[in-house]
Amino acid sequence: MARNGVLVPGIFIMAFLMGPQESWAIKEDHVIIQAEFYLTPDQSVPPEVTVLSNTPVELGEPNTLICFIDKFSPPVINVTWLRNGNPVTKGVSMSVFLPREDHLFRKFHYLPFLPSANDVYDCKVEHRGLEEPLLKHWDMDCSSISFLL
Repeated sequence: MARNGVLVPGIFIMAFLMGPQESWAIKEDHVIIQAEFYLTPDQSVPPEVTVLSNTPVELGEPNTLICFIDKFSPPVINVTWLRNGNPVTKGVSMSVFLPREDHLFRKFHYLPFLPSANDVYDCKVEHRGLEEPLLKHWDMDCSSISFLL
């Protein structure tokens, strides 16, 4: 068996150590799992988006915003960070697409930032399950702000 062009030696080692009927069942089960994951019907499931800070916000102290995109399919998505309505690319990072047990996906996008009372941040998500781009605003919740005295 190959998985994305790479041999999966564990299947063949187990097949060699077991009898032909047992090894066929393992191979068949592996193929069924692969088929369920990669050949599921092409459905567009729109994402759920949450924006939060990595740690409690302190004005003037470096922090990271996290855009958590969850429960979507297919795993094709465009995410843009906006500061005061303008795209931000410096320092942006992201996770790979993370599969869920329900065959949907999740992904994280990160934006390092210096909290300021004057800046507004949004995570813009585009996905074919959405009729229009989803703009998720990050509010600097007053209860999470620490003022340095």
